Amino acid sequence: MVLVLPFLELCKNSKNMLMRLGAPLGLAFYNNELYIAEAFKGRVIKTNSSTKKVVTTKLVAKLSDPFALTFNNDKLFVSDPIEGKIVVIDLQEKPHKVIDLISEMEAYGLAYKDNYLYAALRDENKIIKVNTTIPNAQPIDVITELKAPFKLAFF
Repeated sequence: MVLVLPFLELCKNSKNMLMRLGAPLGLAFYNNELYIAEAFKGRVIKTNSSTKKVVTTKLVAKLSDPFALTFNNDKLFVSDPIEGKIVVIDLQEKPHKVIDLISEMEAYGLAYKDNYLYAALRDENKIIKVNTTIPNAQPIDVITELKAPFKLAFF
C-alpha cells in the first residue's frame, strides 16, 4: 500500500501512463525515484516521484521477465523468474551493468536486510537468503514447506 499510493498520485499528471506500462509487477522507491519492473517489456524503468511531470528513464533492458525489486544502498536487485536468475545493478556505475548474482532460481519476491538478500521461491515453497558480502555465497533455506510464497517485505 505504501508504494501504490504515491505511484497513483504520480500518475495523475500523466494521461494513460498506466496503459503504457508493460505489466508493472515490481515497484520500489529509492532516492525519490520510483523503479518499475515491466515484465511484458523486459525492462526496469524509473521516474522521479518529486516532480509533477512524469519523465520515464529506461534503466536496464534485456531481461526476459523482471518481476521483484529491492534495494541495498545503490544496488538494485531484480528477479527474473523466466530466466531463473537474480541480477544486481550498481546504480553508481555509468552505464549500468547487469551482473548475474544467482542463477537457476525462480524468485517472485525479494527483500534485503543486514547483508542478506531474501528471495521467495514460489515453486519450491520456501524462502532463502544469500549473504551478498561473500562472493559466490550459497543460498540458505530460511523457511520451508510454505504454500507458494510470493512477496517479501521488511519493516
